[in-house]
Amino acid sequence: MNFVFVVDKYKPVTSSNAVCMINIMRELKKNNHNVKLIAIYEGSTDYGEFDCKYVQPVETKDKTLFEYLKCFFVYSRYNKGLVKNYYDAIVEIDKEIGIDYLVCAHNLYEAIKAGQQVKKYNKKIKCIGYFLDALSEAEIVNKKFNLKEWIVIQTLKKETKQIIKDLDLILIPEYWKGEYSKKMCFVGKNVKFVGLPNLTEEKLPSNVCKDKIKIVYCGYLYRTIRGVECIKDFSRLLDINKNIEIHFYSKGKEEELNEFCNKYPNNVFLHGYVDRATLEKVLQDANYFLNISNRVTNYVPGKLFEYLSYAKPIINYQYIDNDPTMVYINKYDLSYNLVDGKDTDINDFNRFIEENKFATLDYENVKETFKECLPTYSIKLMLEEI
Repeated sequence: MNFVFVVDKYKPVTSSNAVCMINIMRELKKNNHNVKLIAIYEGSTDYGEFDCKYVQPVETKDKTLFEYLKCFFVYSRYNKGLVKNYYDAIVEIDKEIGIDYLVCAHNLYEAIKAGQQVKKYNKKIKCIGYFLDALSEAEIVNKKFNLKEWIVIQTLKKETKQIIKDLDLILIPEYWKGEYSKKMCFVGKNVKFVGLPNLTEEKLPSNVCKDKIKIVYCGYLYRTIRGVECIKDFSRLLDINKNIEIHFYSKGKEEELNEFCNKYPNNVFLHGYVDRATLEKVLQDANYFLNISNRVTNYVPGKLFEYLSYAKPIINYQYIDNDPTMVYINKYDLSYNLVDGKDTDINDFNRFIEENKFATLDYENVKETFKECLPTYSIKLMLEEI
């Protein structure tokens, strides 16, 4: 079978959503399927392991209130220029090899829209919309009513209904199940729930640090969604255990992190964002992973699923009572949960750190517990549900 995947960023910096799709692509390739990738050109000529076809980005400008209202009535919230570039690239590949399955990954929304147009061009192509990320910032930022954001959400609901009609299969995160999927109109026989496909079929290699206890955080930090309040607990931990190092491979909240680093210069290290190869080496060497949850009820940090592939201990920082991340943390036997605004028993936290610094779980049990996060789980749905 010929599979084509449409993502946002591949090289030089691969987005977390693209990483999910690449995991699926690798499994397909192992099983002798022909796999190609389409991504936005970001200055790199590296075509990688999938002979990537790059499309040119198209700049957008902020919309006026009138333009938002126009979007509501004519379904044009997305970047039409980028949709066309994606569409042209898909059609070109289809003419070359004949596409059997087209997998369009959100984020970006333009990838999904391109898939809709491709179905009109060639109904034989089996088109899959894979939703991995927030449909819009308007859904996840908690603040007072904003007319523009309200219009965006209403527009999304209309577009979602049409997408479900047009595409053959819609895959959405299992933590959207229930109230949120109904609210955003993800309802239909062709809508299926999956875990984020970041759990690898084989346990990832590990070379745990023996000299120091390394705690690693990777990802973005946001003012409104995911912050660094956890440094209060880690400051107390470092005051009683000088053998710990905390490494941040992240963007955002630099002022607070610099202050934390200056206070503990021998224990806290800020690395910024690094390339994928460097990050994989960092994760191999870590003793612990730090997962900082979100302040919203319908999103789980994607990096958590990658952490599971190492079967190492995870420290989670929880903001809200109904955090969907806790569904996974509570099922993972090597985890310790810190709760925002609640006093942490620092001696108990330190005991967990010292007792589990070289610990790992049996990976077969991890796979069975989180089987919906395996790439093969998504592939099975793709091949059997259409």
